[in-house]
Amino acid sequence: MPKLSWPELHGALTHFPIACLILACVFEIGAYLLRKPEWRLISYWMLVVSVIMAVPALATGWLTANRMFDQAPSLPSVVVWHRAMAFTTAGIALLLLIWRTRTRDRIGGGALLGSIVALVIASGAVGYTGYLGGEMVFGAAGAAPINQNSTSAQTLPKEAASHTGNPPSVSTQDIQAGQQLFQSNKCLNCHAFNGAGGNTGPDLTHESLRHSDLDWQIAHLKDPARMSPGSFMPSYARLTPDQLKALASFLVTRK
Repeated sequence: MPKLSWPELHGALTHFPIACLILACVFEIGAYLLRKPEWRLISYWMLVVSVIMAVPALATGWLTANRMFDQAPSLPSVVVWHRAMAFTTAGIALLLLIWRTRTRDRIGGGALLGSIVALVIASGAVGYTGYLGGEMVFGAAGAAPINQNSTSAQTLPKEAASHTGNPPSVSTQDIQAGQQLFQSNKCLNCHAFNGAGGNTGPDLTHESLRHSDLDWQIAHLKDPARMSPGSFMPSYARLTPDQLKALASFLVTRK
């Protein structure tokens, strides 16, 4: 059985509490509209499960972001918003569960309507959180194919050093330095390369077939979102001009 990476583990854990929270909202509204008080018991236990399962979902999400962007000076805005909305949603659900537990779920009138409104808000928030998660996964990939069979290996395959027909402005020294930067900046956390690496960003095995222009690669490394709208890849503008050229040289010779 292949070992799950942090993004894959987070994805496996996060959908269950989302579904339970939305179901809690559905049964709560149904109990009120259809006069079925027994549905409120289902709503309560769905809320319990969603709060419990939110703990590993939040923990793996936090570790995933820290692992993916540990070399970046700051987290991309979409990641910050995704994380903030996830914790906000969990907080609303937890407070509502504490309230319903302390009152033994015997509420009516305005309190009952308040419970329904809180669940609707929490459901909307978790939906928006999921949307941001989708932007992170699919928005970053764009139209590029992603290697779904990649692993989370942290070392480059030996084949990475092979190249032929390099552009005149690209030297072997730059390519070798770029390969080291590719590894030291942990690009494999997000990108697949020769069957190894992550699957949240485009597969870079044949990057020269997508973008063979050295200047484009440098501009993309400095400001990914400008060059690839929707990308949440962190900026590498902190690298020196020589380092940027080296990393771009490595990428434009991947065939």
